[in-house]
Amino acid sequence: MADNKTLSLIGMTGCGKSTVGRIAAEMLGYRFIDLDEAISEGEGRSIPDIFSENGEMFFRELEAKYLSDIAEAEVSNGGTVIACGGGAPTYEKTRKVLKEKTYNVWIKRDPDSVTLNEEVLRRPPIYGDINKYKELLKTRETVYSMTAHTEIYNEQPEKCAEELCRLLSKI
Repeated sequence: MADNKTLSLIGMTGCGKSTVGRIAAEMLGYRFIDLDEAISEGEGRSIPDIFSENGEMFFRELEAKYLSDIAEAEVSNGGTVIACGGGAPTYEKTRKVLKEKTYNVWIKRDPDSVTLNEEVLRRPPIYGDINKYKELLKTRETVYSMTAHTEIYNEQPEKCAEELCRLLSKI
């Protein structure tokens, strides 16, 4: 993976970035950071609260700043896996940080299986609307594709994490 051992997982909400990321980080002996959790902890409030109180653009600015700060801080570590929020690459500042400072893997998953999970559907900016999820996926696919260095399909998190580790061993 060249000099940069910071790996970012991108993809739609519910595709398994956090689950796969935790498993892969453990397998690799890397640190794991969930970007949404880092933002929530740092800001002292939930992501839905940030969205509702300050709007999506405010959140996207926070996301870009936190990702940049984390990527800079993690350069000296032995390796880090970052699970990004689903919309992270859609914001130009964040996409620039991703492209310049991390190796990016698009985690893909069948949207019909994702939309069966009610917890996923409650997340912003979907708020329970299955059609909105599918529309967002269509609009984001191009951005994910141009941000990712590679992509992996997630049918089962452990197998996806193993595939991710195999892939990284070849870089």
